[in-house]
Amino acid sequence: MLNRISSYLILIIFFSIISFITILSVEGIETKKFNKLIINRVSETKNINLALNKIKFKLDLKELSLFLETNKPEVNYRGLKIPAKNIKVYIDFISLIKSESKIKKIILSLDEVDLSQLDIFYSAIKPSNFKNFLVNNIKDGVLICTIEIFSNSQGKLNDYITRGEVKNLKLKLINNFILSKGKFNFIGDKEDILIKNFFGNLEDFKISNGDIKLKIFDGIKLISNFDTMTNLDERFFNKHQKLFEKLLPAGEIKSLSAKFKNIISIDFDKTYKIKDYSYELSGEVEKSNIILKNPIKNNLIFDEIKEIFFSDLSVKTNFSYNNSLINILGKYSLDNLDFLKFDFKNNFKKDFLDLKLDIDFKNYVELKVINYKKKENEVANLFLNLEKKKDLLKIREFIFKNNKDLIQIKNLNFKKNNLTSFK
Repeated sequence: MLNRISSYLILIIFFSIISFITILSVEGIETKKFNKLIINRVSETKNINLALNKIKFKLDLKELSLFLETNKPEVNYRGLKIPAKNIKVYIDFISLIKSESKIKKIILSLDEVDLSQLDIFYSAIKPSNFKNFLVNNIKDGVLICTIEIFSNSQGKLNDYITRGEVKNLKLKLINNFILSKGKFNFIGDKEDILIKNFFGNLEDFKISNGDIKLKIFDGIKLISNFDTMTNLDERFFNKHQKLFEKLLPAGEIKSLSAKFKNIISIDFDKTYKIKDYSYELSGEVEKSNIILKNPIKNNLIFDEIKEIFFSDLSVKTNFSYNNSLINILGKYSLDNLDFLKFDFKNNFKKDFLDLKLDIDFKNYVELKVINYKKKENEVANLFLNLEKKKDLLKIREFIFKNNKDLIQIKNLNFKKNNLTSFK
């Protein structure tokens, strides 16, 4: 009989504990004991004020930790109301036993925020040029965000991690480019922000598989990787005519179908001015064509070249403050019918140029100096390696091959139209 009673008592205690844990983890127990503790601890964080509604004492089974939760708290940062959804405050269990309640961390979850309606919030952001960029350029978007604030060994709330996502972002960029349908996930702390899974449309460019790393200590360092795919027509280039006149002053791009991988690195100083940058682009151009503003015609090539068509290009470039590298390998045509091979490499610095061109061509050629003629439609090959230092020009190598014909020049030097030695 005693054993049976003991068994019943054990079962009652067991189910009572299970019921208590279930209630504590699901519904929680309402309390006002910790309101003052939470408000005082949060007020230690600069520029943040907090007013709480009903608080519930709950159990987080995943972390095996006690926490306090309240919905729709009133949170003010620099006098601005933050649209808070709820707040969770995790308590050190041992400190409860000692009657010295200590906060381990606070998790603040925000309501969905309309980024186009945050003009007032942006007024709290410094410096002013970064604030102006946000106010003037963010046109639409939704922010979903959670902020975790951690305490140190002395119980001071002095560190944080923020994470969340942005959806339907619309952003105005330089040269009137518009980013639309942008979405990404992010995580950040005092010194680093990581943006992952970036997708969106930059005009007619589709951006995918993007990530951005921001280091925000003593200025900003940005590193980004992303893929782009595009199929551009004449309408796009007419819309951005001024930009492409600067990028390609010798001709007008009429079409471009391509896939690229992009790597960007930018260093900003404390005022967000660019100190250094590099941009690497690699990928494939399926087809493109360029109309030359000044058709090519000289004593060597009698056929006037007005337009160039490109196909199956492999492109690798690297642009930075002090150096530009371009490597293009593929096929070209002057009539959009017969495509011939070419390989172009160019390394350009401030006062230095190293250019290599390996190209097949069918044009008629006449060199009167040596009484040489090449018939039209015969495929010949030309290799040219030029080096330029300030006003000194050196032809390292020039090779012309046509069947059994060979013309070769090495180490020919020029300075202001005069032959000279080249060191």
